[in-house]
Amino acid sequence: MGLPPDVFWLMTWSDFIRSLEAWVHNQNQDWDRTRYQATMTANCAMGRKKTIRPKDLFVLPHDSIGQSKVELPSEEDIRKVLNKPIKLPI
Repeated sequence: MGLPPDVFWLMTWSDFIRSLEAWVHNQNQDWDRTRYQATMTANCAMGRKKTIRPKDLFVLPHDSIGQSKVELPSEEDIRKVLNKPIKLPI
């Protein structure tokens, strides 16, 4: 379900980004719920001897968020890029 056109066209860029982030968050929650339900079904079928965790069943793209840290650019790298024109790929 999307936004009505009149609401979409009245959005600022930051409103659009927040709306997009909320949509992605809701999609991630839906997939987490699906994976959890599938894990519970599999665990009921296997009995008590062997159980699996949701991440063992299948890995989702948002599972790795926050695990790898991105190195921040050094001051020298920032100075190289600062105030230089950038050619956009359009």
